[in-house]
Amino acid sequence: MFDFEKLGGTVLSGIGYIPYTGDFSSSLNRINFIIWSQDSKSLASEVSQAVTHYGAGKVGVYLVSFDEVAPIFIVAQNLPVLSDVKWFGSDGSVLNNKLVKNMDAALFAVKTGFVNPIYAIDNKSYKLKLIDNQIREMIGRAPRAYAEVTYDAFWVAALTENATSGTEDINYLKKTFVRIANSYTGITGDTSLDEAGDRKHGDYDFWAIKPSNSTNNNFVWTKVGRTQVNVSDKHAELLKNNTIIYYKKMRLVDDDTVHNTLIKWTINPILGILAWNTLYNLLM
Repeated sequence: MFDFEKLGGTVLSGIGYIPYTGDFSSSLNRINFIIWSQDSKSLASEVSQAVTHYGAGKVGVYLVSFDEVAPIFIVAQNLPVLSDVKWFGSDGSVLNNKLVKNMDAALFAVKTGFVNPIYAIDNKSYKLKLIDNQIREMIGRAPRAYAEVTYDAFWVAALTENATSGTEDINYLKKTFVRIANSYTGITGDTSLDEAGDRKHGDYDFWAIKPSNSTNNNFVWTKVGRTQVNVSDKHAELLKNNTIIYYKKMRLVDDDTVHNTLIKWTINPILGILAWNTLYNLLM
């Protein structure tokens, strides 16, 4: 959100929530709707104030969520002010199958122009297709882009381990990790890192839900755009003076959580999201 504010935008405090455990957070059970209704009403109140101050055309809701996005949208459709503004998602909700399968949730996504970004992968790469096919055989579906990103991240981690021979010198390990990342080219391309430990280079695809002409599906995820590296920021003026409200998942992260997440990534790299930044920060 830092760049958004630099462009003249305003980020309000928003409504945070602690997700419920297990599959219940995304359940379409009536009790679950009652629970989400409380948070949604709080959000509607904040959006209403923002609309009064800035105007509906300059207010948007940025939602950071996972499968619970479906019941959130089903509840949100009953609060008119939430349908009057644009909604923006993240890589946690992009290509979510539950959204396109539920009529009410999908209609809300279409009405609010719900756009979601995800790291863009060059599908023409032979090596990438080879790895993708192997992953498809393992999980029975096409992987998300972060599967390939994590694949490269752990190659860099493994090469760093080999180069440092199990050193206990954290500074040496850190410098070696950055050096290898900045010189390695994986199945997703150049893996150079910036000062924050994120990928320095990379394109992003943007996906939105659209009505479908298919007899099997009423709605489908459709790629609606791409932002590319070193392309002039022509949309800066469109963002200027707009307002985004956070509706975000609150995470309580401790050392054990990070450790367990890294173990999951090692066992099943498909779960690896933002692996680069996490690996980098563990060394900082």
